[in-house]
Amino acid sequence: MNTILDYLFLLDLNDDLTRKAIFEQVIIFIFIYCTMNFLAWSTVVELIWPTHFFNRRHSSSQEFIRFRTYTEVLLKLSAYNDFFYVLNNYYFNQKLILKN
Repeated sequence: MNTILDYLFLLDLNDDLTRKAIFEQVIIFIFIYCTMNFLAWSTVVELIWPTHFFNRRHSSSQEFIRFRTYTEVLLKLSAYNDFFYVLNNYYFNQKLILKN
């Protein structure tokens, strides 16, 4: 039974093309990790500390920054159901990309 480690020993690390390919895969992995990390943290921050549009609707002064309560966070999370997911995907694919 061969494992991935067995195939790593077959790589010729002195070959320039192999080193470039490994470097490219490492760069892609780092980029994807940083992007997903950013998206995850921005989602958490947006849930707890919404954008100024939310605050403009729910406050009388510009200096007051309002945070969402625990109940509002749960309601916001429950709004992401399958219906809105399918609807948004349909609108994005059909209306914005394909423009049928």
